Amino acid sequence: MEQYNLAALLHHKNIKPTLLLWKKNLFENSQLADRIGYTHIAGQKKYRIDIVQEIENRLSKLFPYWYKEVKNALEKEGIA
Repeated sequence: MEQYNLAALLHHKNIKPTLLLWKKNLFENSQLADRIGYTHIAGQKKYRIDIVQEIENRLSKLFPYWYKEVKNALEKEGIA
């Protein structure tokens, strides 16, 4: 879903990516991402409770209506 949302947003904004990270491993790519101002949480780290809570907090502040709608739908389905 994350990659689809990114692709859809880029298409909507008529943005064509021109850079792929080219380093040899995750550590080097993380350093490169820091230098160019891009962040992506890789692997299982994004599922740690503190990370999940921070993401939810930011989403609720940036998109309060949609955050509430998604939370309500998840609760209705017994997922959240």
